[in-house]
Amino acid sequence: MLTSRERRRTRHEWRDASDKIGRGRRCGCRARLLERGADPNAQSYTSWTALHGAAEAGCVDCICALLDAGARPDTRAKSGLTPAEIAHKYERDAAAAALAAA
Repeated sequence: MLTSRERRRTRHEWRDASDKIGRGRRCGCRARLLERGADPNAQSYTSWTALHGAAEAGCVDCICALLDAGARPDTRAKSGLTPAEIAHKYERDAAAAALAAA
């Protein structure tokens, strides 16, 4: 059984890992983290989620995996932008379409 300190550390590690892979194009890594219980709605210090990062990268497969895992497409970052607005900002049309369908 994990101590409360170990649980906090594990929760922060998942959040940090989720944020990092949300900004890249590592669909396999994201899928493995989600399979192991990572929170698809974990937020960075700027309130970005992995869905924001996937939208910025334009990774439709990642967006679909995150949405299937329960990621909220209406979450706003500190900038006030949703993942769909991020996709539009960076001209990721396929990503914006996938988020609009959510």
